[in-house]
Formats: sequence, C-alpha cells, structure tokens
Amino acid sequence: MALTETAIKKLTAKEKRYRKTDSNGLLIEVLPTGRKVWRYRYRFNEKQAAPVTLGEYSPSFGLKAARAKRDELKAVLDSGRDPKAYIEEIKQTHLAQAKALAQKKQAKTFKQLFEEFAQFKTTSIGGNKSDWSYDTLHKHQLRLKNHVLPAIGDTPIEDLGEIDLERVLLAIQEHGTLANRNKVHSLFKLIFRFAKGKRYIPRNIALELNTDGFIKHTPKHFKHVTKTKDLANLVRDLDGINASFEVRQCLHLAMNVFSRPSEVVRLKWSQVDFESGLIDLEITKINRSNEPMILQTPMSTQVRQLLESMQPLTAGTDYVFCTPYGGRNAPISRDSLSNALRKNGIDSVSPHGFRHTASTALNNLGFDAEEIEIQLSHTIKGTRGIYYNGAEKLDQRKRLLQAWSDYLDGLKNGADVIPIGKNKNAG
Repeated sequence: MALTETAIKKLTAKEKRYRKTDSNGLLIEVLPTGRKVWRYRYRFNEKQAAPVTLGEYSPSFGLKAARAKRDELKAVLDSGRDPKAYIEEIKQTHLAQAKALAQKKQAKTFKQLFEEFAQFKTTSIGGNKSDWSYDTLHKHQLRLKNHVLPAIGDTPIEDLGEIDLERVLLAIQEHGTLANRNKVHSLFKLIFRFAKGKRYIPRNIALELNTDGFIKHTPKHFKHVTKTKDLANLVRDLDGINASFEVRQCLHLAMNVFSRPSEVVRLKWSQVDFESGLIDLEITKINRSNEPMILQTPMSTQVRQLLESMQPLTAGTDYVFCTPYGGRNAPISRDSLSNALRKNGIDSVSPHGFRHTASTALNNLGFDAEEIEIQLSHTIKGTRGIYYNGAEKLDQRKRLLQAWSDYLDGLKNGADVIPIGKNKNAG
C-alpha cells in the first residue's frame, strides 16, 4: 500500500529501525532516534543491490520530492546504468564545483592585485626612495576608480583576458579621454607584469591587446604665450588677479623659475637656503634610476624678495605656500594655480605653460640651450630617463635666472626690453 504524507507524519521511533514501503522501490526508514530517511531499493544485473539513500525526510523533501528522485534513478536504471554509480558521479561533481567556488573566493581580484602592486610601488626599502610618490598613487587610484574598477575590480585576475582589458580601454576612449586611455593601458602593463612575476598568472595579458580599434592620441601642448606683448600683459595680469596671496606668489615663483606646478606648490621651507641663495626643488618626474632628483635653483633678487614676503604668513609651517584654509599644514593644490588663472579670465596660458614660454623666450634671447634645459629639469637629449645634474652650471644659471626675472620686471614696468623674437647674444 502506497504511503501518504499523513501516514508518514504519524510514524514514530521504535527501539529498532523499521521500514515502510511506498512503490517502485521507494521506502522510508525510521531510525530509533526519530529520523526518517528515504531509500531506493532496486535490482541491478539481476542481483538485489544495497538500497541507496535519497535523503532525510523533511518539509522540503517529502513524499512528492522522494518519488521524483526515485523516478530519476529508475530512468538511470532503465538506461542500463547503476543508480549508485550515478549518485556518486553527482556527488563528485558537486564536490568539484564547491572546491572551484572556494578557490574562486580565495582568488586574488584585480582590485586586490592593484592594492598589492600600489603598496609595492610606494614602499621605501633600504632607505631608497619609493617608485611612486603620493601624488602618483593618487592619480592612478582616481583613474582606476573612475574607469576600471567598476568593470573588472571584483574579477579574479586568472579569469581576465585580453578582451576584458580592451573593453575597459575602449570605454575610456568613448568618453574622449585618449590620454587617460593610454595611461591606463600603460598601468595595465605594469600591474600584470608584477602579477606574472609573483606567479599569480602565467603571462602578461596586457602585452597582447588588439589595439586596432584605438584612435591615435596626439598630445596637446600646454597653453603658453611666446609674443612679447602677450607675455607683458600676462606678467602685469598676475599682479592683479583675484586669488589668495599664497596662490599669487606661487604663480610668480613658477613664472620666475619655470618649474613644474607640482614642484613649486609643494616647496618646503627646509628646501630654501637664504644664506647660499639656493632652492632645492624636488623634481616630480620619475627618472630611470628612481633616485630622488633635486634641482638646485639659484634665487634671483626678485625670487628672494618673494620668498621673504611669505615668511610672516607660513614660516611656522612646513610649506612655503601653505594652504590658508582649514588650519592644515598642507600645501596649496596644483589645481589652485590653473583655477586662479581661469577664474580671472587668463585663458591664454596654463601654469605648466610658463615653462614653454620661458624656454622659447630664453632660447630666442640667445641664452645657452643646455643651461635652459638643466633649469627645466629635462632629460639629456637622446637619453630618455636620464636627467641633467641638478647642481650643474650653478653660476651660469644664476645669471640666467636673474636676467629672466629682470626681463619679466621690465615687461611689467613697460621698460624698453629686447623683443622675444630678436635673437641677441645674452652672454
């Protein structure tokens, strides 16, 4: 007689286990503990096989579910296979899937890989300078946060392929930011080279991308002025811009020493030596040896006066151009310089463009090209990644920087100066 749900619920434990049969080999076994277990009894190869366990009786595995499982095994039996072997195969499949899932959960994701790589690049070992400065790390973090992590941040790196990276880069390209696309592409190469070196992956997939769909990026030069009249207007305009004193003076310093904006905003008092008349500017560009690069910059009379004017305001802080907001011992931001120019309607030049302006003007005025290149902290021509000695030609550069500050003052005051386009030997 077939079982019913009501009859099953009424079954109670006894001193010894006992069974109640249903139909077509299905039975339920009641244990002394009160547990009720479904079994399937069958014959295979004309022999009675030991019953196989289907599972424990529960609200989710009642009579209907047990019969469905029995029918599944009966179909296996009818096909000529042993249901016991079939159940073992399913068990092994489930174990393999569980193992794979566990391994996947333990696998390093792209986000975790970047965090490990970033820690490696910002770590100082043996007193050597780290490969990445805080500013460099921050730039990479922002790019990944905006363009990469939403797409592949949680993906295990072993599951990533070339097409995944290509999609990320093409998505950046669609936003029109080709420079960012190239920088992320370069970062991918570094990250996956690191992963390969750590034996996390067998190869650097970033080296094998299909770039046929990439639009060629033509770098744009920073806005700058090269005409004497425009430069004179700029120098005069800098005096009258609506900005904090710290920002105005920092712009003047950038114009006079034509260093990178990131280098002048982070200038510390510890880098200023009034006695020797030198400023030790730390170069933000990374050179090939990853060694700290210091450009010793002689002070012109105007630069000395500029720095002295900052002492009453910021001498008690680390930074010459310490931010006046929030009471923090932190420098003004690089963006504050370009923002000040833009807000005051000066759109013909960028703070970084001061460098191009100075280089063009000084070369046209007849100054020594190598002295100018040293002051620009450029690499030696034909030797990428190797910078000029930052202490080289100090006397010559002192004359150059004083002449440049005098030239800018002359423009501001309307003096009769040599036009930029007139190439004269400045000596």
